[in-house]
Amino acid sequence: MQGNDDRKMILAIMITVMGIVLLMVSFILPWWGLHLEMDGSASGGGFGVSISSGISYQGSGTGFYIGSSTSIVYSVAAVLIILALICASLMVTALIISLINNNMKPKFPLQLGVLAMVFCLLAPIIFMIALPMSMKADAEKEAEDSGNEYVEPDRDDPTKSFFGSYEEEGVFHTGTTKSNWGGDIGWVLSFISFLFLAISVNLIRPRKAAPPIAQVAPPEGIYVPEPQPPHQIRYSQPPPPPPPSK
Repeated sequence: MQGNDDRKMILAIMITVMGIVLLMVSFILPWWGLHLEMDGSASGGGFGVSISSGISYQGSGTGFYIGSSTSIVYSVAAVLIILALICASLMVTALIISLINNNMKPKFPLQLGVLAMVFCLLAPIIFMIALPMSMKADAEKEAEDSGNEYVEPDRDDPTKSFFGSYEEEGVFHTGTTKSNWGGDIGWVLSFISFLFLAISVNLIRPRKAAPPIAQVAPPEGIYVPEPQPPHQIRYSQPPPPPPPSK
């Protein structure tokens, strides 16, 4: 039983390390992007924004849909991912110590794993919910700073939805331009990292011992013979000889 638990802990360490690597890569890759498709032209365009580059934008133009409010959303996501990385790294360390010291229970690594899961899941969910609202706030602020009144788009727009698309005539050229936006590869990787952490937590989760099998009484009216002791062979002794006649 102990050997089986050790194998599960080793597997949990490997899977957790993979989740940590994916979280680190998600910092480099974009979390949100916009792609342009132009009819009648082989060229296209677009951009993607990673967590680090999203934090660095302060008061930039709404042409990139990023401003001071939006950078706060990227900062919150970054803090949550960093907390997930710290908890997952401590979980791996605690599991290694548990392997070396067999008397140590995996309760502490389990708690760290659950915290890492929570932070890793909150980051992309909060990012998805808050990003359109922050983009709208930045667009309103830019219109106010320029002395204009903010006009809400009458079509689908990144300030309205996290995922979306729209087509428009006569943008950049005489054809039709289709814009697509939404969560990019870095955002998706955070969900995949959550799945890796969930698998690791499930591996080290203590299992309850199976309850003893209850003996079911036979239905009333059915005769059940009682167990008999093993048959013992008894050897009879010869009768005593008769007394001598007088």
